[in-house]
Amino acid sequence: FSSPGGIAFCRDIASKSLLWKPHDHQLEGACKALDGSDVLAITPTGSGKTGFLLVYMHVAQAIMKDPEMCPNDLRSRMTVDPCMVVVCPTKALEYDMEVTYMATGLSALLINTDTKQSAQEIGVDIWQKARSGVAVILLSPEQLSSPEFRRLMKDKTFARRLMALNVDEVHLLCTWGAKFRTSFTRIGHIRAHFARSPAFVIALTATVCAGEQMDTICKYPSFHDGQYHLIHRSNVRYDIRWLFRTSRSGLYAYRFPELDWVLNTDTPRQVVVFCQTIALTHRVFTYLRVKAAGLADLRECIRAFTSLTSASYNRKTIEFLRDTTANGLCVTVGTDTMAFGLDARGTTDVMSFGHIPSDTNLMLQRAGR
Repeated sequence: FSSPGGIAFCRDIASKSLLWKPHDHQLEGACKALDGSDVLAITPTGSGKTGFLLVYMHVAQAIMKDPEMCPNDLRSRMTVDPCMVVVCPTKALEYDMEVTYMATGLSALLINTDTKQSAQEIGVDIWQKARSGVAVILLSPEQLSSPEFRRLMKDKTFARRLMALNVDEVHLLCTWGAKFRTSFTRIGHIRAHFARSPAFVIALTATVCAGEQMDTICKYPSFHDGQYHLIHRSNVRYDIRWLFRTSRSGLYAYRFPELDWVLNTDTPRQVVVFCQTIALTHRVFTYLRVKAAGLADLRECIRAFTSLTSASYNRKTIEFLRDTTANGLCVTVGTDTMAFGLDARGTTDVMSFGHIPSDTNLMLQRAGR
């Protein structure tokens, strides 16, 4: 698949299935994975990292539907009813990616505490649905170590069709994985249990530094020198201007006059304000709501986004963040729950309020929204 002819073949299939023409680096990664190589892709925020997975799965499905379209030696690498598992760090990213996959015609199944509870309420076994007929299964790292997922891995029907394990925002192995979400560090262990071992891994991120961080990221998915394909593109964003201001309000205040500018309605703008804690998020959110009491559609134009706001409310907020046609004011105040992977293409201003992240990678992730 990585030959010039194979890349042209995959480009033709992907161009017919996707809403855009795939980039060269997306085709490079997808083709290497189709050839059986693990892939680590480090590309800028907003560069379309999900495109690697979209191209990969659309090519696999196209060959499954019409095996005669490619040579026997390549055809033998495909599975009937192919699927892949995508590990996502946040629920917000799971819901965002579910929309992205389904928009291109791929069936997607999201399994988290919310969807499991909803399925149970109507008497549906969500893990049974994952056995067949679903192209993309979206999971959190914690779900990988659940008894239900372990049973799924041992299921012969599922094992025959699984093609890849994909990890989005893999740089979080170094931060969240080392602190409060140790399930990130077990990804390599899970991989070893797949029946079709080794399952190919596609790991995606925008921010990885050489040295210890790179070593950690390669350690847990079991990437060994010379045995995986690295795509590394600069994350320099010349379209972003950085400004630093001193806050006049304390972290425990209830008034934040230095934020009044975000309510300026003279020009349409979509502003994202990041806060370090949920408590500060809701104080800032409340202040802006009170300050903007005279604005029309107040409930829609000023929103909060945290792990405590409901899933349905957060999904609605994601819709606003993705909307590039909005011609009014939209302010979203949230935690780092929305800092990773979300497609907020309509955003004009991003603010880190109350602190400067100690992790430079986090600053780039926030600004890249």
